[in-house]
Amino acid sequence: SHRPVMAAVRLALLAFLVCLELLLAARLSVALARAVASGRAAKVLPLLRRLLRGCGRESDSAGLDADPDARGKAEALLQERTARFTRTLIFAAAVVFFLRTFAVIVEAALGGFAAAFNDRAFVIIAWGQSSCTLGSCCPWLVRPRNLWVWHWVLMTTLIAWMSPWGLGALAFESPLYVMMIHMFSLVFSLVGTRASPAVLSNALLVASILMNVAQLEEREYVRGTIISECVGYAAKVALIFSIHSMMRHSAQQEVLVSMQSCHRLAMSSLLDLICDAVVDLDDDLLMTEHCSKLGNMLMHRPGRDLAGSALSEFTAEDVGRESFQDHIRRNTHGQDGVPLAGMFGGHMRDSIGNRLGVVFF
Repeated sequence: SHRPVMAAVRLALLAFLVCLELLLAARLSVALARAVASGRAAKVLPLLRRLLRGCGRESDSAGLDADPDARGKAEALLQERTARFTRTLIFAAAVVFFLRTFAVIVEAALGGFAAAFNDRAFVIIAWGQSSCTLGSCCPWLVRPRNLWVWHWVLMTTLIAWMSPWGLGALAFESPLYVMMIHMFSLVFSLVGTRASPAVLSNALLVASILMNVAQLEEREYVRGTIISECVGYAAKVALIFSIHSMMRHSAQQEVLVSMQSCHRLAMSSLLDLICDAVVDLDDDLLMTEHCSKLGNMLMHRPGRDLAGSALSEFTAEDVGRESFQDHIRRNTHGQDGVPLAGMFGGHMRDSIGNRLGVVFF
């Protein structure tokens, strides 16, 4: 007596999935056209190279510990980066669901609903397809404050899919399928700025897989799967914490670089008000860039570039080169690595040999 009702529900779900397929196909076409028109496709490989170069780098967060505003900026930057990554990930997941749903529709059209898979799996894939399509078509729904919601939306789809009420024993027909599910779960673990929800959701995924594999009759395969899942979960947890730590360090490093640039700009502006020329020196006390004010003060010809020159080359004989270098290094490193500000009087010679009384600060 329930067969007509179930057939109507299945037909409605199938029509809903077809509408989602059309909507997502239009969204995919627009996204590809925009990527090609803006040249974003050519930036994928350089972005991956920068990511690989950044792996393993450690940042010094001591400057952030003493500045609550800087910590807030680093956290906000991390959340914004994770939100952009989540929008891209949801769109990619929607494309995957698009292909899987298309195969389901074809199977249902050719062999009936029974040839596709069971009703529960049909509902699971409809849930995943509708959620990812909603997130990809409405990016404003993916915000830093609700990233944990999207994490659980994506992970619950995998958990339900690998449970006994999802694919059931069909999930273990190929070991590569389970490995692929774990790769998806690892990527989904990057949604959010904290690792604890990812650890919990992956534990539920492992529990779902173990509940599913416990129904199999091959005991050796069941024991081997239990051991591999436990070992894989421990490795995945370690990888999740390391990746989240790397992402947080990257955001902190960017904020620190921005803070140092602002401090350097403020210091240079202050020195420009009280000094005739301001030069930047490297570790070998060579000028890192040309200083036009110094060149004008020493009456050099207009085309001469001072970058790479030693500042001690322009000092007069009464200023010993070694004493000059010792003074610069002593006031640069100071005591215990803390820079000290000092003054050092002497003379410099211009291009025609005139002695200029100067004070090095």
